[in-house]
Amino acid sequence: MTWRPKELFTEALRNLGPTHLGVGLVLTFLLTVFGLLTFDQARTALEQEWSRQDLGGLVWSAAATPEAPLDGTTCESLNRYGGVAAAGGTTLASPPSVRTLPQTPSIPTKGITPNALKVWATTSSTTGVILGVDLEQLGVLGVGSRIQDSNGNEATVQTRTAPTVRPDQFTSHLLVISQPNQPLLDCWIRMEPGAVQHGEEILKYAFGSVPGAQIKPYLSSSSGSATPGQQWHSFADKVPWIPAAALLALVLAFGVWSRRTELAIYQAFGSARSIVAALISIETVLIVVPALAAAVLLTVTLAAVTVHSPLGADTVSLIWRTLTSTALLGFALGTPLAVLATTGRVTDQLKDR
Repeated sequence: MTWRPKELFTEALRNLGPTHLGVGLVLTFLLTVFGLLTFDQARTALEQEWSRQDLGGLVWSAAATPEAPLDGTTCESLNRYGGVAAAGGTTLASPPSVRTLPQTPSIPTKGITPNALKVWATTSSTTGVILGVDLEQLGVLGVGSRIQDSNGNEATVQTRTAPTVRPDQFTSHLLVISQPNQPLLDCWIRMEPGAVQHGEEILKYAFGSVPGAQIKPYLSSSSGSATPGQQWHSFADKVPWIPAAALLALVLAFGVWSRRTELAIYQAFGSARSIVAALISIETVLIVVPALAAAVLLTVTLAAVTVHSPLGADTVSLIWRTLTSTALLGFALGTPLAVLATTGRVTDQLKDR
């Protein structure tokens, strides 16, 4: 007995029943659980990376000596380099001494280039006088205070440093934004997340010829602790989707095995084993595709509820790709197992009725 492809597909649709529904629900549950486990592992790595970035994980610095300072114009020009989010530095020469009005003891000041604070906070001011938050806590002056330098120039403290500004030399001083064309003690650069590994070579290109210049990341990697990327690769290296796919394959095979008597009828009426195998494959596709779609939707929804916000496109893509690859591998393993579950003498399978 021969079947056309359209007839096989129609027959597979007609065969769908409670067993297929049960198998589909189990597959959806297993895929959703695996998707949530993958999301949780990815979220842990991402949260650690975001925390590291907040602490300065994207920042590199070049530190010089007073005898051989860095060129300020060169430092500020790094803002135009690809992969550099912001660049700036601290001046070698201190600004004129500053006092508040009325006269008080001299306040510690630090000169910085226009984009120095943008290394730490993207919305930082590029002009004027900025108060370090640690200095503000001493109660000597605050935002809005009037100040006067030793040359008699007066100004108003316009704002304070953002909470994300880390170095003590910024937070414990009154920062005066200066012209970049002067010698610097430090040059800081914040790299884009995908380019952080190039920070060292950019600073070496700019200041490698300066005697005594030290180039290093702001945050040194803790010895013995895994980075977020290493944590994720450690999870991925265990290939967890293989046992997950094997479990899906067993569920698919069990579903077909429970219908072995029904499928044996096709052979009893003259259909070849290859036809039965094709029918099983089509039925499996009709189970796996809706189960995969439902699992992706459930995983994305439950994950968004967990973090109390919509997921980003990258995270949704990760969930989709992980579950799809797992489902495809489960299908590839499960279909041959399902076909094997129907092998044997047709008469023996019919007796199981």
